[in-house]
Amino acid sequence: MPGVTPLHGLAASAEKPIIHRMECARIMLEAGADPTIMDSFGSVPSDYVDDTDIPEPELLDEFPHLRNKTMKSIFFDAIPNLKIFNLIEDGNVDAVKKALMEEEKEGLQVAKDSDGNGLLVFTLQQILKHLDIDDDESQPTSALFFMLQIFKDLMEDAELDPNVPDKSGGTPLFTLCHIMKSMYTKGRANSKMKYLEQAALTLFQHKATISSNTIEILHDASRRGNTDMIRFMVETLQVDPNTKGRQGFTALHFAARSGRLEVLEYLIGCGAEVNGDDDRGKSAMDYAVANNRGEIIKVLKAHIG
Repeated sequence: MPGVTPLHGLAASAEKPIIHRMECARIMLEAGADPTIMDSFGSVPSDYVDDTDIPEPELLDEFPHLRNKTMKSIFFDAIPNLKIFNLIEDGNVDAVKKALMEEEKEGLQVAKDSDGNGLLVFTLQQILKHLDIDDDESQPTSALFFMLQIFKDLMEDAELDPNVPDKSGGTPLFTLCHIMKSMYTKGRANSKMKYLEQAALTLFQHKATISSNTIEILHDASRRGNTDMIRFMVETLQVDPNTKGRQGFTALHFAARSGRLEVLEYLIGCGAEVNGDDDRGKSAMDYAVANNRGEIIKVLKAHIG
C-alpha cells in the first residue's frame, strides 16, 4: 500500500502478541525509524494503535523493560519534542516559553504530535477548541488569551513556517479566515473575534502566503455582503481587492452580480478597478446590467471614466 512504512504494518498487525510487537517497534525506533511519517490516508503509525494495546502480563518476565508501557507509549516516547505539545495543550505559557529557549529551533520546526501535526497547526487547533468552549460572550476568555500568547511565542522564538498545511491541505491563515468569515456571517463577531484577528495578523507579519483558497474567502464574502470580513482582509492582511479568482472574477465582479451595494462602494474606495474584465471580457457593469442591479449600475456609472 502506498506510503505504508514497516512501522505502519507493525502497528496495524494483530498476528503476534502485543508485547512482541512492542519490542519490535522499540528496536525499529531506536534504529531510526520515523514515527511521524504519514501514509496515503494521512495517518501516522500510532493512529493504528488502540489504547487497549497493553502487554500481556504473562509475558512481562520476558520483557521487563516494557513493564508500565503500552504500544501507544512506545510510539509517543519516540516522537521528538512531544512534551511541548502537552504544555501547549495545558496553556502553560511560561513552561512553553522555557521549552522554546531550551530546544533547538531545527527540532521544533519538525516536531510532530501523535496525529502528525506540527506545533503551529496543533496550537491553532487549541485556539479553535477554546473558541468553541468559550462560545458564550459571557464566558471567560483567559484560555484564548494564553493560547494566543503561545501562538505568538512559537512564531517569534521557533521561527515556524506559517504556511505549513494541516492534513486537509489548508494553511493556518486560510483556516483562521474561514472561521472568521463564518462568525461574521452568523453575527457572532463578539469580543473573542479579536483573538482570531490577532492570530491571523501574527501569521501575516511572519510572511504567511495569501493562498488562492484564501482569496476565495474574500470573493465569497463579497458575494454574500460580508463587509466586515472584506475590511479585515483588505486593511489588515493587505489583500489586493483586484486579485482575480475563478474565471477571472474579482471581488467587485461578485459584489456587482449579487447586488451588494455596501461592499461595492467599499471596494471602489479601496481602489478596485471598476473597468476590470474577467476571463470572458466582462466587467462588473456587465454583470450588474445582466442582473438588473439598478443601484449598483448608478454607482458604477459614477466611477467609470
